[in-house]
Amino acid sequence: MLSPKARALLDYERANPDMCAAKLEWLTAHGWRIGRHYQQIDRLLLDPDAMAEYPDVAARAAERHERTIIAAQSNRPVTRGL
Repeated sequence: MLSPKARALLDYERANPDMCAAKLEWLTAHGWRIGRHYQQIDRLLLDPDAMAEYPDVAARAAERHERTIIAAQSNRPVTRGL
């Protein structure tokens, strides 16, 4: 079961997928570590119920992982691309 804080993060990520100054301010104000933002989301999405409730956020996380793997294999820098 997701905590209210975790649910707030996933709700915010759903509504605001792009990183911007406002998102950085929101993360800081709500006690989330900016440098580990995506890792925190990924950890929350390990819960099958969270993944089912936030399939759009889970899909974006999977795409991010795929881009990272492809970039690592080709020695190219990772770009957002979405």
